[in-house]
Amino acid sequence: MPTETQHLEQRVAALQSDLNERDQRTDDLQFQLKDREGSRRDWFEEAQRLQAQLAERDALLTEVIGDVHFVIASDVRQRIEAALCASAVPSAPVERDERAEFEAWARTGIDPLVDGDFRWVDSTQAYYWASTRSMWASWQARAALDKSTEGASYE
Repeated sequence: MPTETQHLEQRVAALQSDLNERDQRTDDLQFQLKDREGSRRDWFEEAQRLQAQLAERDALLTEVIGDVHFVIASDVRQRIEAALCASAVPSAPVERDERAEFEAWARTGIDPLVDGDFRWVDSTQAYYWASTRSMWASWQARAALDKSTEGASYE
């Protein structure tokens, strides 16, 4: 029969082992984070390089079109002008229905008995229940972070 001291020593050993495992997991996650940050930086630098390359291409095409001594077939000229116009105008961002996405997410991850939690009150432009309002505020904060990092690359 183990004594109380032996029991405490076993408990301390188990807690130390758990702590060591968590420390290792933290180290692994920190390594992954640094690796991803480096990868994002690489992608960003490559995007900047390609953007500069496209700008140079556009400048050369504009110069060719403007050169009166250079004869181009009209259909080729039209395709070049169309390409220049398309590259000058960035595409409009697609708006996401964050509220619909939030409700779809919440309905799959929350007990169906609390379905009433998702009642929207038009007069206050908020959800009826405080817990739902809190989740919605968190969702909106996540969406704002997503918008602020649009264009960043992820693995």
